[in-house]
Amino acid sequence: MRSARRNWHDYNQKLVNETVDLFVHRDVLESFKKLDSLNEGGKVGHPFEYASSVILMICAVRNYFHLPYRQAEGFAKLLGGIWGAKIPCYSQICRRQKTLNIPLNINEAYYEDGGQPADIIIDSSGLKVSNRGEWMRQKWKVRRGFIKIHLTCDCKTHSITSVQVTDEHVHDSMQFKTLVSNAKERVRKIGRVFGDTSYDSRENFNHVGSLGGAEPVIKPRKNSSGKSKGSYLRGKTAREFIKDPKEWKQKHEYGQRWQIETSISTFKRSLGECVTSILPFGIVNEVLSKCLTYNIMAAHRGGTVTR
Repeated sequence: MRSARRNWHDYNQKLVNETVDLFVHRDVLESFKKLDSLNEGGKVGHPFEYASSVILMICAVRNYFHLPYRQAEGFAKLLGGIWGAKIPCYSQICRRQKTLNIPLNINEAYYEDGGQPADIIIDSSGLKVSNRGEWMRQKWKVRRGFIKIHLTCDCKTHSITSVQVTDEHVHDSMQFKTLVSNAKERVRKIGRVFGDTSYDSRENFNHVGSLGGAEPVIKPRKNSSGKSKGSYLRGKTAREFIKDPKEWKQKHEYGQRWQIETSISTFKRSLGECVTSILPFGIVNEVLSKCLTYNIMAAHRGGTVTR
């Protein structure tokens, strides 16, 4: 069935107004203030001079415009009068970002009990730990490595529902259970879980089956035998796939899995494909702040931002 055509006039207008809608309106900072409760009680002695919502807002501005901390401070001071908030210096922004409890969305109550089950897609991608050019790496044989972000996204809204940050040596399948469980806490109900061959294992199939009503749509390996061997769901999927791979893909709409490639591509093009933090906890929080910014952008473009 052919999907409805996009209203390009409305979509283009959203992109034209995106910067104003996301950062200039004071209502946006009011939405961020809902997150202050997540970071209460973290300091002994005098309370923080600057609210966590202000720090998160500045981090979102920094991610959106690809600004260093000093330039982010200067840009935020221009918006300080509109927000009605006092702006900290760049060093405080840098320090506070590393210790904040950062959620994945402003509106955590988007998924309500009793709603339709959400289809989620799981995949991973790499982020560079240095933004230096490829010429230097090839010329001087310098290998700086990269970090991996394992994430799940909502098939309908393209928003990130869970994320894990590891080094490059961690296999994708090892993060499957954690990602799916964290995604279920957010979306309440899971319909289908899409994944590629790297997630093909009995444990992963059984974990999805234990969620109650969830269906694993994971592509089996080419050398799968079709025997259950401890996982009825995997055996059933392997037998269907071996019999007719094309029919299996059409029946379970496996093509929907490619939507996460769009989400990852949008994430990197919009927010950059490298991190500037050095310490592990700083890298994790920087990735989380990028995911929060991405979800705000995705909600705005999809028309689901609530302020």
